[in-house]
Amino acid sequence: MNPEPTPSRIRICVATSYRATDEPRSPRYAAALAMLDPAIEIIFVDCVPRGRDAAVPPELASLANVTRKSWHFAWKGRGKPRLLIEKVRQHLAQRSFRLGGEARTEALSTRSIGLEQILLAEKADLYFGFNIDTLLPVYHAARNAGAPFMFDCQEVYAEMAHQQTDVEREMMRAIQRQCLPECALVLSASRQAAEYMEREFGITGVLPLLNAPPKEELPEWEPTTDFTLYWRNGTIDLGPRGLEDALRAMRLLPGGIHLYLQGRPVTDGSDRVGSLIRALGIDDRVTILPPYRSEEAVHMASLHSVGLSLESPDRINSDLSTSNKFFDYAMGGLAIISTRTEGLRHLIEANELGLVYEKGNPSDLARQILLLYNNRERLAQMRRNAREYALREGNLEFQMARFLQEFRQRVLPLLASRAKARAGGP
Repeated sequence: MNPEPTPSRIRICVATSYRATDEPRSPRYAAALAMLDPAIEIIFVDCVPRGRDAAVPPELASLANVTRKSWHFAWKGRGKPRLLIEKVRQHLAQRSFRLGGEARTEALSTRSIGLEQILLAEKADLYFGFNIDTLLPVYHAARNAGAPFMFDCQEVYAEMAHQQTDVEREMMRAIQRQCLPECALVLSASRQAAEYMEREFGITGVLPLLNAPPKEELPEWEPTTDFTLYWRNGTIDLGPRGLEDALRAMRLLPGGIHLYLQGRPVTDGSDRVGSLIRALGIDDRVTILPPYRSEEAVHMASLHSVGLSLESPDRINSDLSTSNKFFDYAMGGLAIISTRTEGLRHLIEANELGLVYEKGNPSDLARQILLLYNNRERLAQMRRNAREYALREGNLEFQMARFLQEFRQRVLPLLASRAKARAGGP
């Protein structure tokens, strides 16, 4: 059965609790909806620290039917008196949750207070939230406007790798139990994560969409004697992203192998990574590259032989989700070595993109690297497989086509029915 035709005018409010240029998925989906039909008006709302510019993501820069709005929230660098008031409200909201089980907007994030005010004022036809602290604001705004809403559950939020308190986890679960069953469309970052959320929250039809980059043309790759490893992350530090395994494996590998690290330095002033590199005696075989811009991610990866995607399977989120770097590596034509996380190992094995190792075992990681170092024909085939997979389905265009198909079939009929009801139709 064909979906209802697009109503003559649709206002979609897309909300993220980050600055637009700091969170890749929200501007990508906003742009896809804006380009679907000129009758669709996108109001893109992000959250920006006071005193900082609301940067325009390149995906939205040239789209005439996109309007940008930002909530400039108080933080320790600007607006401390306001931040103190909001922190008190947050503390009281968390205390109320512990006592009565009711989750309030401000309980997870102080920035959600102003964000919800903007969303409530919009009276949009459809709301679309990104990141867990937008879920209640989007839910409340949609109910207030009598509109449907969508949510991008790109993480298993109550089971993140970083430190979370028990009350934060329980609030996240409670908010999702309350909101997700009423959601018109829920997205996830992997098939495994989608299945987990369906079981956890009693919902169906969660749509897994990968964190893949756009297709990118690259120069013809020619086999060389160089063999370089590439590890990338937002921040270069030891922890759940497996960098310590990679550094300790380097000590077990021959001198012809070089490791490149790329990302931002830590903000606490420590030198944990540098200290370990010096202690292992691998200073001359590890290079730290400066941070990259998101639009350069695939090109930077393509300069290397093997991409290391060493996510820890110890937390449910990192075990089930997929990382951006994995798909940048594939688009760049790198063979990939990964931990045995559920979200990644199936992709590697089904498409023969690379190898897997046991997390926390640098000797096993070194063995997998040597398998490729000593067999360049196998390395070259895996690199070709990765590139072919990326161009076939591990790309933004393929993923967005799947999203827009589901949007037409599952969400547009709701908007058409809403438009008819407002017009007094049957």
